[in-house]
Amino acid sequence: MSQTVSSEARSRLPMIEVPPFPPSAEYFEAAFDERAVFDFAKESVMGVVQVSRGSAVRIKRVSLGRIAIPSGEVLVTDPSYLGYGSDEERPLQKRVAPGDYEVVLSACTSSDKIVMINMVKLIIQEDVGPLSYVPALKADEDPSAVKPHGFASIGVDTGVACLADYREAITYGMRLQDHIYRPEGSGTYGAFAAQNEKLPGLVYFESGTGDGGYPCFWGIGPMGETTCLVVDFETLGLCPLAKAIFPLSESLVGMPLTHEVFEKCGYHFRLEHIEGVLCLVGDELAAGEARIYDERSTVIGDTRRNPSTQSGKQTIRYMREVVSLPINGTLEIEVSLPYKPFPFRRE
Repeated sequence: MSQTVSSEARSRLPMIEVPPFPPSAEYFEAAFDERAVFDFAKESVMGVVQVSRGSAVRIKRVSLGRIAIPSGEVLVTDPSYLGYGSDEERPLQKRVAPGDYEVVLSACTSSDKIVMINMVKLIIQEDVGPLSYVPALKADEDPSAVKPHGFASIGVDTGVACLADYREAITYGMRLQDHIYRPEGSGTYGAFAAQNEKLPGLVYFESGTGDGGYPCFWGIGPMGETTCLVVDFETLGLCPLAKAIFPLSESLVGMPLTHEVFEKCGYHFRLEHIEGVLCLVGDELAAGEARIYDERSTVIGDTRRNPSTQSGKQTIRYMREVVSLPINGTLEIEVSLPYKPFPFRRE
């Protein structure tokens, strides 16, 4: 029978601020404002330029011209996926009116040189500013499955993404890759973007810091109208970590581990005995690691020391060192929170 963690256990968990999802409209506006300066809160590598903790990073806005979306269906993907019939070839659920739209990018600069692309925006209504943003889902994607952490509209495996008219991109398929090129000297972080002269319904660009899953958001205006589409490579912030601590007892095994942070992030965790050892079991996108401490605060189990496995839509993280729970120990679960933008100001 399913149980929940006792109020005594919950009382020992720290209060943690969970960043809002999606980020604020002010953040997206600042990301395309050349007056904006972001204060990086951690060391980040941008191209060959080392940006130290607390460095002020300036924004460069670049117009990539206009692209044609005659079908009204928008595709954002890694062009290497085209022609294989994968899920990454699905267009976004929301359609736009057929027409030509301007595309602009936001980039980090150092000594006036673009060193990393932050975002790319398809401007749908030029004279209406968005008041809020909503996740851009792919066709047939279930809105209830969207989680604040780990939400991604696109997956990138080659360091390049493209924004295109869906019908045109599907028609060209794998041949589209023949028209994708990297300028000389462009490395993993060598920012570039280009509009394809032969395919007016396509623009392609380097994907922030490289491969990974990235979110897209629709900008929503004051009357509920769609004003823009933003591809966010999440370079202007980070996903902070938070820890939750539970007093250990055998009654913890098999029951949900509840906390406000887990609920806000859409995480579900429980302890299980699997293959004779203790494991942290979580949802597929539940980014969490666990440690177990004995009564002397010595780490006796750590999921980081063991490989994890997938079982259906669940992730199993092993603590093979732990066969049974210590009587007076503690369980510490470290989770990754939703993306949080760095502080910014305008000069």
